[in-house]
Amino acid sequence: IRKVLEIVGVKFDDRQSHECRRHPYEEWEGQWDIIIAPYDEVIVAGGIQRGKSHMAAGKLVVRYFTPNPEFDIPYGAKHRDKKGTPLPRPRLYWLVGAAYSEVEREYTYLIEWFSALRLLKDASKRVDAPGEIELVDGTRIQCKSATDPTKLSKESPDGIVICEAAQVGKDIFDICRARCTPLKGFLFLVGTFEQGGSQWYQQQFTAWQFGLENKRSYSQPSYLNRTLYKEGRDDPKLLALQRDSSDDFFMERIEGKPVPPRGLVFQVNKEIHVRKVQYYEGAPVKIGVDPGIGSAYAVVAMQKQGEQEVLIDNIHERNLFTKEIIDLCKLRPWWKDVTGGVIDIAADKRELAQPQSVNDVWLAESGLVLIANRVL
Repeated sequence: IRKVLEIVGVKFDDRQSHECRRHPYEEWEGQWDIIIAPYDEVIVAGGIQRGKSHMAAGKLVVRYFTPNPEFDIPYGAKHRDKKGTPLPRPRLYWLVGAAYSEVEREYTYLIEWFSALRLLKDASKRVDAPGEIELVDGTRIQCKSATDPTKLSKESPDGIVICEAAQVGKDIFDICRARCTPLKGFLFLVGTFEQGGSQWYQQQFTAWQFGLENKRSYSQPSYLNRTLYKEGRDDPKLLALQRDSSDDFFMERIEGKPVPPRGLVFQVNKEIHVRKVQYYEGAPVKIGVDPGIGSAYAVVAMQKQGEQEVLIDNIHERNLFTKEIIDLCKLRPWWKDVTGGVIDIAADKRELAQPQSVNDVWLAESGLVLIANRVL
């Protein structure tokens, strides 16, 4: 793979660093590790002018030369050479963008590089034709627009690159993910965080940031491009931009890091926060109580497992008074391990026509003193 990339303009030194003749980058700090990373699903959130398109095209080239023994030989081995040896199955890759223009840079790089490798058979001159690259072995690289999801159908690619991924919807991400599944293809997303853009992109980035199964996300700030910013993070141009920009803009568009939506209390992502858990008998249990009659009465049971508080059970009922809710709690196997909990601040009020407050009932019926502090 290294010799192949040297042909297309990537030069390596003894430290495994490398530079590209096409661009005046002295070194792509961190990019090579992402290009050769073994993960099948990758998000690269980069600042402006970080070379994300170059990296996406490089990833496709590397994957093209990476064997996939399970699927490289077609079923039945219909295609054989003159000696009768089965020929590898031609591969299929997609470049997907919110519009055809979003894939143009990656498309151009791939034409140049495969041409330099003498592997290019044909290529459309325009990406919106739609564009297609055909290699001498029959492999096709097709441009796809997310404006018409019905076009993302029929075939199962060996890999998909989603360009400027923050500009496409979650439905496009889900479709591409499903299309890559049959042949265990790779999914490579590149893009800059967009203010007010798709929240799913931020959520997936956060979920994959520290490695999740075969998934990983990377942040590539603009100042790693030392050609444009010779002094890195402290370059005067960047410091001036930071002074004149909002914190959110600088964090997303330069640092390549997500900014949570304003007013968001909890950011929930199923891949991070939802999994199967169990109750461990004998370990302390805390409860959280949100009293209600007509609206709903809710109790959650939580247990510390490792460094996390996990929700092991919940009760959610209507038209029941506090004593009836406590009776339900006492039927749960975890009730004997309850050591305390919290309750809504309104629990000091009487429950409809009842003589006691909700807090008083919990104390009388369960012996628990539940904490009710206002959180500002």
